[in-house]
Amino acid sequence: TGKWLTAKGRLRYASSCSGVDLFAQAIERVYGVGGWRYVAACEKDASNIRVLLSAYGGDGLREEAVSRDAEDVVEASSIVRDAGGDLDLWVFTPPCRAYSQLNRYRTWDKAKRELERVKAMFLFAHLNKPKVIVLENVPSSESVAAISSVVVGLNTYRWYGQEVSADVHAGASIRRKRHFWVGIKL
Repeated sequence: TGKWLTAKGRLRYASSCSGVDLFAQAIERVYGVGGWRYVAACEKDASNIRVLLSAYGGDGLREEAVSRDAEDVVEASSIVRDAGGDLDLWVFTPPCRAYSQLNRYRTWDKAKRELERVKAMFLFAHLNKPKVIVLENVPSSESVAAISSVVVGLNTYRWYGQEVSADVHAGASIRRKRHFWVGIKL
């Protein structure tokens, strides 16, 4: 983990489409409360924002560091800049409803609109240049193909893809698969 740290000595983290951010929970377990810095979050749901602030206030997350519009990458980037810049890790979990095979009402047009939103949100990576990007979504062929076509455009990163099943890899009682893309800055 040492190579991911900025000169400031603590892992600096941001998330988009954060939800209640279980990624941050995992980071907190590794680094301890206050051993890392939650620089910025993008989340529109008010109840999720309350959970984030309650859970990660000790790690630096403040209300003024939460953007309520994940598509407003300029606002989110200014939050990161105001917190000193230099992101080590950005976790991005865009909505999967348009791609999910469980969604009986999905259409190509809805998936296409969602992909346009995802592409727009990737501007955050271009503006902030985190050392590592982790993106998570459903493993449907539409999702993997669409998101993979976007990540290859960020050619200053080496990309790795991996499908994970929670019941196999983590012993969890849920049975849903996820696809992860991990980009490491070259």
